[in-house]
Amino acid sequence: MIFMPECSVFIGTEPVGTLRWQEDGPYISIQAGCPFEEGSIYRLTVRGESGPDLYLGVMTPQNGRFTITKRLRSKDCGPLLNSYLCGAYIERSGIDGTPLTPLPFAFSALSTAANAALPGDQLFAEEAGACPGLMWAMLSGRRYFVFEFIPGQEMPMTPFFSLMTVFEHLGRLYAAFCADADGVLRSI
Repeated sequence: MIFMPECSVFIGTEPVGTLRWQEDGPYISIQAGCPFEEGSIYRLTVRGESGPDLYLGVMTPQNGRFTITKRLRSKDCGPLLNSYLCGAYIERSGIDGTPLTPLPFAFSALSTAANAALPGDQLFAEEAGACPGLMWAMLSGRRYFVFEFIPGQEMPMTPFFSLMTVFEHLGRLYAAFCADADGVLRSI
């Protein structure tokens, strides 16, 4: 079966996969997939520019990817049929149901930031050099930077404060932000 049209699957604002659908009489056949993340549960919801959200359910591991396949009645699929602008969004949680970090990858994918500098950004290089424990990872051409945030202590990377997302992981607070492939810093 050939699936058309399609939209992106997102974790936050990061596209990580594709959702495709095809009308099949009074039904719509839907397939979606994205990379597998060990120890995680992914719940997928489709949002369009009009109509209610369409919850598709929990994605299952298959051949190193999370996937979901559904056959739904066309009348139940408003966001897919009534919108050219739609997206599928993943809600991530741990196996025990606890929310995961806002990062679009496992926290364990982060490495020390010895070579995390942004070319041509002297301020970032100075701040990164003064930030003990700065970690980073790259996904889809975007660099993600994470460091432990300790309330009451001097905060590193303060010139980039407005871009930071603070989250808790294993009882510790962390701050994170990212840079696009062209070096533009942004929130995650």
